[in-house]
Amino acid sequence: PNDDVDLVYISVELPTGTTAETSQAVLESLLPHFQEFREINFVLGEIGATSPVDQPTSTTGQEFNHLLMTAHLVGKDERERTSTEMVTVLEEKLAFFNEGKLSVSQLSGGPPAGSDLQLKLLGKDFATLEDLAATTKQFIETLPGTTNVTVSLSSAGKKLVFRPDDAKLAALGIGSEETASLLRAMASGLTVKEDARFGDDKRDLVIRLESDNFSDPDDLGRLMVATPTGALVPLTALGSVSLEKNPTLITREDEKRSISVSAGVSDGYSITELNQKIEQFADSELNLPDGYSWKTGGVNEENNKSVQSIMYAMLLSALLIFGTMVVQFNSFRKALIVLLVIPIAVSGVFIFFALFGIPLSFPALIGVLALFGIVVNNSIIMVDKINKNLDLGLSVRESVVEGATSRLEPILLTALSTIVGLIPITLSDPIWQGLGGAIIAGLTFSGVAKLFFIPVIYEMWFDSSNSDDASKQAVNLTDDYRATFRTN
Repeated sequence: PNDDVDLVYISVELPTGTTAETSQAVLESLLPHFQEFREINFVLGEIGATSPVDQPTSTTGQEFNHLLMTAHLVGKDERERTSTEMVTVLEEKLAFFNEGKLSVSQLSGGPPAGSDLQLKLLGKDFATLEDLAATTKQFIETLPGTTNVTVSLSSAGKKLVFRPDDAKLAALGIGSEETASLLRAMASGLTVKEDARFGDDKRDLVIRLESDNFSDPDDLGRLMVATPTGALVPLTALGSVSLEKNPTLITREDEKRSISVSAGVSDGYSITELNQKIEQFADSELNLPDGYSWKTGGVNEENNKSVQSIMYAMLLSALLIFGTMVVQFNSFRKALIVLLVIPIAVSGVFIFFALFGIPLSFPALIGVLALFGIVVNNSIIMVDKINKNLDLGLSVRESVVEGATSRLEPILLTALSTIVGLIPITLSDPIWQGLGGAIIAGLTFSGVAKLFFIPVIYEMWFDSSNSDDASKQAVNLTDDYRATFRTN
């Protein structure tokens, strides 16, 4: 869950090439819209910043198209709405903005995890990816609870593209390299002489065509190219010229070009359920061409990575604990008895979270991992006491009964003191609710269960008196049968 923080960020991305003056005007036009909110203390606007951790820059004009407004909220005790609610309110308030991309967000209490919802489209052709992204964006916008639906591809710029026709070039006897050199000279210029003297200065002498004369495909198509025979032909006689979108950012993943469609989720809606709907849409309705694929990202991707890493940590922790107990008790069965209390504690966490509607967040998984060491400590105390009773000459049943009785108070007091100590941090902040709740639930269930579970399992596995009695009865029955057979 999102924490109730004191900062809300409003990010704006204007078209590429926007000047500082235009960005300043847009910023000044947006700031008055925050004055009506009593929850906002003041708003800090920056030009050139793209995220809360970036510093504004003024070295390149291309960065002036990014704006960042940081709304500083009043204290939690002085406002009626949380920061999450303020994000939703500001999104509705600024929905009119159509001069660029605008998003409202807040920092979560945990590590950054990306967008709440994200679908990555992978393929080779940008035009196809852009069409698929537009279709995906339209679908996500229809889902209740989604906000700030954006596409990662930024195509504010344009470019003139010439595609040569090999057949036409061969017919006229013109090589593709010659055509490329001509276009390169038009765009970048042709260096006639290096270090040419202009008074006391030395400069390269470069000639180039006026780029303003080639602002559209028709102008570029009329550029005359000389053939080997000396004849002049227009560039369109050698191929096609078109004006296409020029992506300002190209991302690749798995060696393919990728475009991401991202969205936020309003408070009260489930990220997991919305992500499942998007996955179903991508599977059944998106109709990807051959060679194209999709994958989820954002929070879902980070959660999968986090869960996978914590599962590996749990497995390693269990193996290390088991190995240590085998060395300590010199017995695999006794080590297994100590380890079996862990599933009881984990099942208690799931039951507790289900009853109280607490989400199984990453901090909660950390709490489950911490339980491995905490609940095992109390189990070691009881098993060690039973072993000492056996060394004193007591029977298995007497050792188990005395060990469980004598360790009842220390185990309960230890668990109770830990639970009481965790209550303040569990109730203080939602981000720690999962961590504290997991440990409290695990200690509660395992503390009660281990007082009955460990003694019963220990006696079942190590008390041979029952099996000896059964063997004696079998021997007596056999002897009686033999005596009866001989008599007959």
